[in-house]
Amino acid sequence: MRARPFFSYYGAKWTLAPKYPRPLGDHIVEPFAGSAQYATLHHKRRVTLVEKNPVLAGVWRWLIAADAREVLSMPLIEPEQSVDDLNLCQEAKWFVGFWLNAAATMPRKSMSKWMRDYAQLQPGCVWSSYIRQRTAEQIHICNHWEIIEGDYSRAPVQAGDCVFIDPPYIGKKGGYYPNGSASLDYDRLAEW
Repeated sequence: MRARPFFSYYGAKWTLAPKYPRPLGDHIVEPFAGSAQYATLHHKRRVTLVEKNPVLAGVWRWLIAADAREVLSMPLIEPEQSVDDLNLCQEAKWFVGFWLNAAATMPRKSMSKWMRDYAQLQPGCVWSSYIRQRTAEQIHICNHWEIIEGDYSRAPVQAGDCVFIDPPYIGKKGGYYPNGSASLDYDRLAEW
């Protein structure tokens, strides 16, 4: 069975990941990791994520270290609550926050009215008992992964590695990312 996204993130490649070529090597390196949909699809391989955004890197550090029991013990969030009300470490709060606003670039503190209404129709798209259970059931698939916080150039690439490069969008859409396209030298990236 295919692993599902660990969290919702802007620009994620959940639907596109299966259309990319399968990795030939045993090591996947995903700079610009985001929600790491390519790595999630091919999770049985050795995976190194590289992420410049400290919030995303923190979420991945937490996911990689977490176990099913820890995930299942996480509280749900009531409509009037904020993630700040939850007795969780900051990284787990960020994780929940990404589930409070679909395809966002930063975690939310609480659900908007639209998301609360949507949660009734689609519990698999927001933080819910369904997402908590699903995450607990698949958390083990990323426990062997590695996360490096920093620029893509810190990626430990060797001959034979599969490097999946999905940088921020160029232009207006790239401006939505905290470390957007304006701060990225695409010529330097191409040389790299």
